[in-house]
Amino acid sequence: MGEDGSEHDKHTINKTVFWLFLSIGIILTLLFLSGQTFSLIDYDMTVSLGLQESVEEVGEVGIAWANGFAFADTILYIPLLIIGIIGLLKRMDWGLYSMFAAMAITVYWRSSVWQPSSLAGILSI
Repeated sequence: MGEDGSEHDKHTINKTVFWLFLSIGIILTLLFLSGQTFSLIDYDMTVSLGLQESVEEVGEVGIAWANGFAFADTILYIPLLIIGIIGLLKRMDWGLYSMFAAMAITVYWRSSVWQPSSLAGILSI
């Protein structure tokens, strides 16, 4: 029985894990809104804030690549995070599924960027 006398749902989440998951979602949303979405509006400002690389560092193709990722994040990833946050706060199953989808994108993107060939280039091997 719960504190209010009702039975627990089958999808009860540990409070620590819940708040950790929710906090990560909120932090990622704020970072992506400031770094990715804002770069579509004013790229030079995000460079001056250190949230994006300058054209001298990555070249024109790198800027186009970054803008492509920023656009994709703005139309898909950020909404998934926001829907996940709202759903988790409402304790809805769809919030958990949306947050899982966003976290899967987070893990997949990191693993695709850090391929051995990319890592070798970064380490100058």
